[in-house]
Amino acid sequence: MSSPRREPAARKRRCGCGSGIPVEAGMPCGRCRYGLTARERLVATSVAAGWDPRQIAEQLGVAESTIRSQLKAVYVKVGVHSAADLTVAMAAEFVAEPAAIGVA
Repeated sequence: MSSPRREPAARKRRCGCGSGIPVEAGMPCGRCRYGLTARERLVATSVAAGWDPRQIAEQLGVAESTIRSQLKAVYVKVGVHSAADLTVAMAAEFVAEPAAIGVA
């Protein structure tokens, strides 16, 4: 008599882009959705957290003009025109729409 077959444990979904970022079903990670580089993503999330370009530059040890340049690229890729719009877009990345996860 054979022992009962065990079902494999459910795996957390990860984005297929290679980032390894956990995602909800049908929701791409920010890297895929916007095509952000790792540095651009860091700058974007820092701005969304309320940091200004000077603070980010000091923390990363680069010129403020470098951060402003990266921030311009982020605005273009995300399709926003201000830090407030970027904050909304970054917040939306981490909050799934109810319909996307099967909640009515």
